[in-house]
Amino acid sequence: MKDSKKVTKKSPAVKVEEKFIEEENDNRVIIFIAIAILVIIGTIIGLLVGCDKKSEEKDPVKPKDDIVVPDTKEEDKKEDKETTVIKKVTTKSNDKNEETYVVSFNLLDEDDVHTVEVKNGKVSPYVPNGYTSCKYYADENLTKEFDFTNKITSNTNIYTSCSIAVYTIIYDKDTNSQTEYDLKEGKVALSDANLEKGFFEGWYTTPDFSGDRVYYLSKDLTKIANEQNEIHLYAKVADSYSVRYHSKGGEVGITFTYYSQKPIRIENYGGFAPEGMKKLGFATKPGSNVIEYQLNQMVTLTGDLDLYAVFGTARVIYESEGETVTVGMTSEELDNYNLPTPDEVGLKTPTYFVKVDKTNENAKEVVPDEIEELLDNQIKISDAKSKAGENETIEVGDSVEELEKVFDGWQAKETDEEGNEILVDVDDTYKPEDNTDNELVAKWKEQDKTTDTTDTTELNEEENTTETLDLVEEEVPVEETVPEVSTNVEVTPEVIPETTM
Repeated sequence: MKDSKKVTKKSPAVKVEEKFIEEENDNRVIIFIAIAILVIIGTIIGLLVGCDKKSEEKDPVKPKDDIVVPDTKEEDKKEDKETTVIKKVTTKSNDKNEETYVVSFNLLDEDDVHTVEVKNGKVSPYVPNGYTSCKYYADENLTKEFDFTNKITSNTNIYTSCSIAVYTIIYDKDTNSQTEYDLKEGKVALSDANLEKGFFEGWYTTPDFSGDRVYYLSKDLTKIANEQNEIHLYAKVADSYSVRYHSKGGEVGITFTYYSQKPIRIENYGGFAPEGMKKLGFATKPGSNVIEYQLNQMVTLTGDLDLYAVFGTARVIYESEGETVTVGMTSEELDNYNLPTPDEVGLKTPTYFVKVDKTNENAKEVVPDEIEELLDNQIKISDAKSKAGENETIEVGDSVEELEKVFDGWQAKETDEEGNEILVDVDDTYKPEDNTDNELVAKWKEQDKTTDTTDTTELNEEENTTETLDLVEEEVPVEETVPEVSTNVEVTPEVIPETTM
């Protein structure tokens, strides 16, 4: 039996195996625990790193990529504004990259070129003023029509062949002016409106008479034509004009009202002449001695007219190449008389033409009289010849410059023993005669060709910048011995037969 018990006891080998199994189980537990610990540590580290990143992004003070971020709202707005400006600059830069080309429409019938700038696009057909039914070609020989569907990629010439348009002129008042017009006619003067009553004051392109008055049918007028090639012109008409005669003190003495365009007579109104004087004529400004209208002169009214009687004992008539200025003077003014310059009495400085090189900045090209529409740098041959300088032979194609003449003193008109009118030079001691008309003619000479033109012109202007002539502007008070016509009395033409129109 003892042997039997020994047999059933565990052998040492078995114990060693059980021990090994137990130790192996313990090692697995340790490994699992170690892995778990590593996972926990990794999770904690990940959470800490994530928190640090969020904290860094939310912190406005913490530097990022070496750029300091402003800590005020105002600076944030400024930064946003600068960003917008950058976008605009980028857009503008793109505009600069667009190529701009010039398209020239050459009108074959005239020396007329119309240019259009095109930016990376197409061009539309151009119809010149005064023309219709245009055709467009890519070459001057008109062999290839221009294709407006193609994109413009370079400076381009387009050759235009058109028909001259005929325009219908429509007037709102009866007139003898022509009712059709085309460019071949050039400038055509307009006639006045035919009126039974009232005064014609001109043709205008608008019913409210805004803009400038129209005197001619011309190429410029075709710009206002409608799609039917009609041009409407409107007559400006005034119902009546008044002529007011003023007393010596400036008050209205008597008024006449006229209702038609027939010429009228300047009547002897405006007060009685002071003792020892006579009425010499009428000025159009109070206090002026410059006589613009004579007694009994026939005039056609162009507007209301104010007349101021000029009293005195003599007249001095100043003449200069077709211009005339008449001044009334008293005996006292004649005693204190000093010779004026032409500029002081209101006379213009005459001009003349000389031939110059084409490079002269003031040069004008002489063209035939047949040319109706002149450019700024052109002049007709007849106009240039009529004012040609001494020893100047001017022809078509020449270049001329207009120069001012230099004042060279006065000459008095006198009558010799045989009754012939002569001119006599006068000096600074000259005195006009009383109780008569004294006529003085201005002498002019051309500029010295050896002297610089500009300097001579300036010298001439300086000579004319003296004080204004006293006798023109100053009125000597004289007592009136005869009662004046009652003031503010209006008389119609029906009351005075000789002035009724």
